[in-house]
Amino acid sequence: MERCVEDRRQRRGGAPLSAAVAEQPLAVAALPVDRRRRGRLKGPTFEDAVKAFTDEFEVITLGERNAEYVCQKSDHIRVHLLPFFGKFALADINAGTVQDYRVHRQTSRLDAKTGKPKKPARATLHGEVVTLRQVLKTANRKGWIDAIPDMSAPDKTSGKLEHRAWFSPEEYKILYHATRERATNPVNPRWREVC
Repeated sequence: MERCVEDRRQRRGGAPLSAAVAEQPLAVAALPVDRRRRGRLKGPTFEDAVKAFTDEFEVITLGERNAEYVCQKSDHIRVHLLPFFGKFALADINAGTVQDYRVHRQTSRLDAKTGKPKKPARATLHGEVVTLRQVLKTANRKGWIDAIPDMSAPDKTSGKLEHRAWFSPEEYKILYHATRERATNPVNPRWREVC
């Protein structure tokens, strides 16, 4: 292995590895250390991204979005997102932590009568994840993160999947003949325009 590395280094015009090793012995301290793992350098936190998002969101959407929608975003952040993601470093938020948030929201509130978890509506949870995505997009624009993590729900199909009606050619012919007849002869003359 060292011979391959030494050959490559010589081809690129560098000094042979054996000479470099002789000059400087390999020490653990000389290896690069990822300071994030050791807890020294966290980078911007989720709270920093929330502050940046809230500062610019109201100004950017002024007059283009409903005031209740803007208020709803701040409620999502204040009530649900900040308590869960508050002290996370932005670099630590990934698809797994987003899924952990979904599980937390599905199981955190208990019904007082039954003792079973009170699950939020599908649209409520979707709105909170959209708010989370908007906060992370702000962090991405600021250069605090390289990319936005995948936030799609795993193993979940579309919640709005519906089957469409299908007519055989004979049934469709009956339908359009009946529709045409109703349009020409409505039950009530004042419904003619609607028919």
